[in-house]
Amino acid sequence: LTTDHFSKDQTQLNIPKPNFMIIGSAKCGTTTLADVLASHPNCCFSKPKEVRFFDNDESYYKGWEWYRQAFSHYNGEKLIGEATPRYTALGSVPDCAERIYSFNPHTKIVYIVRHPYKKLISSWKMHFSNSAHKSYHEACQGFEYYLRETQKKYKYLDHCLYDYQLEAYRKLFPQQQILVLFLEDWIHNSNQESLKLCNFLGLEHSQLPDFSKEGSNRAEQKTKKNKIICYLGQASYLKTIRQLIPSPIRKSILKSPIVSKPITYPSVEISANYKQEILNYLQEDAVKFLKRYDKIESFWDFDNI
Repeated sequence: LTTDHFSKDQTQLNIPKPNFMIIGSAKCGTTTLADVLASHPNCCFSKPKEVRFFDNDESYYKGWEWYRQAFSHYNGEKLIGEATPRYTALGSVPDCAERIYSFNPHTKIVYIVRHPYKKLISSWKMHFSNSAHKSYHEACQGFEYYLRETQKKYKYLDHCLYDYQLEAYRKLFPQQQILVLFLEDWIHNSNQESLKLCNFLGLEHSQLPDFSKEGSNRAEQKTKKNKIICYLGQASYLKTIRQLIPSPIRKSILKSPIVSKPITYPSVEISANYKQEILNYLQEDAVKFLKRYDKIESFWDFDNI
């Protein structure tokens, strides 16, 4: 698909091209960034948050006619975009950067990261809590088993090589169109980091409502829902009844202990040798990445984790 293809369809539909992308990294705060931006009155954020357009051939070749549906609520906002962490999974989807550039070379790119080893732990917990995920079985066998198997099947460790992943975007987009954020900085001073984000995207920071510095999609917040309640909540023949229940009451029911309970995660167990092997694999790329984005080498501690 060419830029002309997208431009022609888009003119007919009167929705601007998305002009920013949160491209990852997964389990590093993308949901928090999405929530912050979606709350801004001058930002049209996609519904759903992860559109999975540029990384999915089936969706991508449907073109703008398909993609625009995620922005059907557009109402003249200055900013329009989405957040799909898989856009930096180059081993699985090597063409994402080129596709985004072809779609709109003026797109602003936002990439948020964290200590790569802590990202792995968070990903393991996420997959452990989701029985529908393709890596759920591996996650249930323990942290080390999960790492070995997901690396063997999906090269998952490579998703934590931030400098390598972002290089595809640096080759295409000028430096002033790429913003790198660190989750550790966000946790330490969310107001300062949100100001940096707004300045980069050209949004008025003062128009953001108050928000928590806590992440919006943290593993510790996950709950496991009662299977019977889940079935009743999804059954199409009960749709009319569900709609009659006021939204605040529905939300209260979903949060009750009868419906869901916090997930208890097993301990993070890994042999010393394999842990060191993983850290060695990640550290060279991490040091290069930290230096490139003006962080001292010790910003991520690899010796005492």
